[in-house]
Amino acid sequence: MNSCYANKSDLFIGAAEEINNSTYFYLAVPHSAYYSCFLWMKHLCYSKYGKTENEIKNEVDPTMHGTHEIMAEFIRMRLYDSASKFEEKQRAKEFIAKIGQLKRIRFKADYGEESITITQSMKSIELAKDVLKILKTI
Repeated sequence: MNSCYANKSDLFIGAAEEINNSTYFYLAVPHSAYYSCFLWMKHLCYSKYGKTENEIKNEVDPTMHGTHEIMAEFIRMRLYDSASKFEEKQRAKEFIAKIGQLKRIRFKADYGEESITITQSMKSIELAKDVLKILKTI
């Protein structure tokens, strides 16, 4: 069950790693790393669960705005609801914490006035790989 979103996700994480290895391009890494995760979430929502954006929003919270937040919460709910053990419930918490951290770094890179350091660039790749590892177990 591969979709264009899954393929794009793989391309974005590969691009993030390649860009990170290039000097002075750290600013672009968090964006690519984050979107790799976001596209995998879209893949799960649309391909695995067969949901439309409106169906997802209604399941999560009809008053909630922002596709990114809605999809992340939908995935967190699915992880938590399917968990039968404490460790699996912790995975849902880890997912939402790490995607949140990654999104903050991406937001800073895309819209902030300060520069992104190599440390932040590397952290965004680490977070993305952790998130993707969780997402790919669903």
